[in-house]
Amino acid sequence: MTEIRTVAVTDRARIAGVILLVMICIACAVSKQESSDTPQQTVRKAGVTDYSSEGKLWFLGVGARASRMIGPQQMLPLNLVLVNKNAGRATISRESLVLETPDRKFLPVVSYAQFKQDYRRDRSDRLAGEDYIQRFTGRFSSPPYIWRELEFFPLRNSSVVPRDSIETRDGELVYGYVYFAIPSNGYEFPPGKYKLLFTPRPGDETFVVEIFPF
Repeated sequence: MTEIRTVAVTDRARIAGVILLVMICIACAVSKQESSDTPQQTVRKAGVTDYSSEGKLWFLGVGARASRMIGPQQMLPLNLVLVNKNAGRATISRESLVLETPDRKFLPVVSYAQFKQDYRRDRSDRLAGEDYIQRFTGRFSSPPYIWRELEFFPLRNSSVVPRDSIETRDGELVYGYVYFAIPSNGYEFPPGKYKLLFTPRPGDETFVVEIFPF
């Protein structure tokens, strides 16, 4: 009888151990799932204001120094360098550029009329971005590359007529500022990772540059 009772106790201990192990595994799995479902805010690297993405067809460069200097305001300036490496004849329009915010809002480039009415820092932006543009004179020297201004947002009170689009060919570099505005009153640009989405025409391929403007 004593031997039988010993075996029964041992079996119960083993069962209890198995149950405990299963409970621990379930708890770990739930914890891991909760962790993966929780949005993670990616932290920008201090001092970094230049971002880029490059493929066989395009090089996309984004300078965020101006936006970093003024902080989150009503309008966000981004300094662009777009190089048509091997995409053939392609058109870059205002609609080709969309900014995705960390809270999943998709912002179009503002109209020139809105820019002219609501923004006054364009000359400061131009000065802040000159060094960034000059960095590409070595890599994409002219010649053989042909440099052209984007001119979506020429300086206020200048004689330059704002463009809505520009056609490029292989070996052309286009540079200049674009501006994005808050989508509604009371909205504030959040910190975190933004994405500049670039879709030239013709074609449906979208190129992406991840940036941290604030």
